[in-house]
Amino acid sequence: MENMQTNLREHLPECKLDRSDQFKFYDKNGNNKILGAIQYSLLSDCSQKPLNTDDIPCPILRVPMKNLSLPHDMEIWYGAAEIHYETHQDIHLAYDSEYMFGCISLTVSPDNLDKMAFNAYTQVFHCMEMLNFPSLIRIWHFVPHINGITGDHDNYKSFSLGRARAFSENKRYSNATDYPAATAVGIEDDKLLFYFIASRESSPHVLENPLQVSAYNYPVQPGLMPPLFSRAVILSNETDSQLYLSGTASISGHKSMYSDVEKQFDTTIKNIETLIPKDDGNNNLNFSFENMILFKIYLKYEKDYGLIMSLINDRLNLNCPVIVLVSDICRSELLLEIEGILHKTNENADT
Repeated sequence: MENMQTNLREHLPECKLDRSDQFKFYDKNGNNKILGAIQYSLLSDCSQKPLNTDDIPCPILRVPMKNLSLPHDMEIWYGAAEIHYETHQDIHLAYDSEYMFGCISLTVSPDNLDKMAFNAYTQVFHCMEMLNFPSLIRIWHFVPHINGITGDHDNYKSFSLGRARAFSENKRYSNATDYPAATAVGIEDDKLLFYFIASRESSPHVLENPLQVSAYNYPVQPGLMPPLFSRAVILSNETDSQLYLSGTASISGHKSMYSDVEKQFDTTIKNIETLIPKDDGNNNLNFSFENMILFKIYLKYEKDYGLIMSLINDRLNLNCPVIVLVSDICRSELLLEIEGILHKTNENADT
């Protein structure tokens, strides 16, 4: 935890939900602090029209997923004042003094998914190096037909192979294990979509779960590579701490557990409870579910929505928005995946 005592940031990125039909790039005073926005919607869903982005310079990504719980809301990311917007190759970027936010969309086919994943990550790393944001903090991947089989393995393994090759060829990560927190879930589309946050901080604090093998140490077949991500990443400054929870599923060790959605939910929550750090006496990191500011579930089958919402209401003490999206998970036997953002004010912060 020593790295959290130095190079503390002036601010932390902020994520809020707002209705897409009320989205305003500038506030009433003509100011803007928006890093980017994510809209989960299907083109066939008449309840939510795709946002018109023609006059909006910030990165905006439309993810083709059905949003069961909050279909009219967008995920909006905020930074500090003086935000810069740029486009480099396929990446749309926004950055302030501390953080860079970016989106990328690449058309792929099953037989070139590994190459396009490598291409996307190489572009991300190039922008990070060019603009001096050395650490990738959090990244979301939306992989076309993630459970589909191409050749001898599924598309997620192809994606993981390209990702791992990009990390291995990057000087910052070639011998590192402080990988970003990450999510990789499926979409029924021909585009590989990313959005991500990078930081000026050179060595972020990463977390691993003692109940699970670290993803980068998963056993794999010859010729393949494990998924390279950390279970969570913490950002802190003098007043606040923020935890980015990777997509978490019903996995014990490295094996998927149970075929029942309720048991998978319980195992996933146990994994999250084990991962979330308790107070160590020095760094005020006693997070709990009460600190959750955004709770997101990817659900394989829409029919399980009512049960999942009932389980959340009965078993979790949440005071935050809950987004439920319909999506395949990285393993075909998994029925759900949960991610989130937790935020707390440090107990020794001046008030």
